[in-house]
Amino acid sequence: MRERGPAGTVKKEFVLGVALSVMAFLTASTLSVFSTLAAIFAPLPILYFSLHHGRGAGLLILSLSLGLTAAVLAFVGGQTSWGHLFFSGFLGILLAEMLKRQMSVGKTVVGTTLLVLALGCAVIAAYSVSSGFNPLQATRAYIDRTLQEGLDLYLRVEGSSAEGEAFRSRIGDIGSAFFHLLPSLAFIGTAFTVFMNVLAGRFASRRTGRPYPELGDLSRWRLPDFMIWPLLLAGGALLVPGEAIRWTAMNVVIVFLFLYFLQGLSVVSFFFRKKNVPLFLRGAGYILIFVHQIPLMVVCLFGITDVWLDFRKILKGPAPAA
Repeated sequence: MRERGPAGTVKKEFVLGVALSVMAFLTASTLSVFSTLAAIFAPLPILYFSLHHGRGAGLLILSLSLGLTAAVLAFVGGQTSWGHLFFSGFLGILLAEMLKRQMSVGKTVVGTTLLVLALGCAVIAAYSVSSGFNPLQATRAYIDRTLQEGLDLYLRVEGSSAEGEAFRSRIGDIGSAFFHLLPSLAFIGTAFTVFMNVLAGRFASRRTGRPYPELGDLSRWRLPDFMIWPLLLAGGALLVPGEAIRWTAMNVVIVFLFLYFLQGLSVVSFFFRKKNVPLFLRGAGYILIFVHQIPLMVVCLFGITDVWLDFRKILKGPAPAA
């Protein structure tokens, strides 16, 4: 999907893409409230340029952005996780390649997610073989260290408290849970990042008058009905004796609950459009869903029960254009 345009426009987009990528990488390297948001959308400039000017241009932006980020961090004495920044940027290139294949949004998101995770596992495996590095032990140590650092930061800000001491007493159990659930958490984190960049890429492309792969009506997206069975079977496996079986089943349950949460979001989107809910109220509704656990669980329940109730059929008629 390489496009030609005025040289001046392409140069401006290139400079802006590098600048935005560097800003995102630097912000993601901090402990600010914006670091998570920056990490999620760090692939966006590289996705945009890879999609409209080719993967070579995307790789160039990624390389320059990482180099400039390294220079700035060296100047201010900062540190970051270079592996995470590289994979965040490279995700944009992989996502652009998947979008060019004109697949459904579900296949695009899941396919890109699995590619990124497979690439990450391959890099870790190759490094562990060549250096004798044990990735499982290092991962568990990293989780424990991160939890301890988070607790220390909380105690410095809030002071000693009953909640803090209770967390300290169970930090080993919490670390063990994170370690065993890492496969599903990694899948969800990556898939959510991919999904948000798919939507943000479409928005950015439309705002600049660029074509974007057709994703279909996302308010009507749904999983195939048979996909409910892995969720039900995994839920039943939680009752089976055996720690390995239960942790495996829990990972499967978490992944499918996330997928049905996305289906629930499409139901909510359909309702908003069907009822012509004002844009600012839609935004407030989505924010409420993501920041409060009760609306989030309700939306997830919508996605699961939509398998049998088909809410969009109950509402009847096509949803009006956004």
